[in-house]
This record gives sequence, structure tokens and C-alpha cells, in this order.
Amino acid sequence: MQDAGLLIREPAEHDRRVMVVHLTDKGRAMREPLAAMWQALEETSARNLSAQQAESFVRTAYAIADAISSSAPPREGST
Repeated sequence: MQDAGLLIREPAEHDRRVMVVHLTDKGRAMREPLAAMWQALEETSARNLSAQQAESFVRTAYAIADAISSSAPPREGST
């Protein structure tokens, strides 16, 4: 993203070991188009779901994400 000119990284004034990341003007200009793209994708993806199905999907997705982030990788040979 830095090579594409979307952000810059610079050492923090308070601690030179810390890198601070800032969006460039080019990066900020991409925020709204990207947000609109994700909104359109969400609307298209959920178009045929009932409210109950959409709610169930979101609960399931969060449960999967929680399981992935809170557990150790499975050991070989275990299911």
C-alpha cells in the first residue's frame, strides 16, 4: 500500500521504534468508493435472505471467527 502511494509510515516522535501509519490524500480518496463497493456487495449478498437468515448468518460468522482466533491449531490426526 505504501508502494501504491496510499499510505506513509514514519517513526513516532515519542518513540523512534514505533512506526506511525498515515493515509495519503490518494488513500483518503479511496475510502468512499471502497465503502460504497462493500455496501453494494453486502446488499447483493443478502438480497435473498430473510431477516432471520441474515441474523443467523452473522451469528454463525462471528462464532467461526471467535473459534479461529481463540483456539490453537488442530493437532495432526485429531478431528
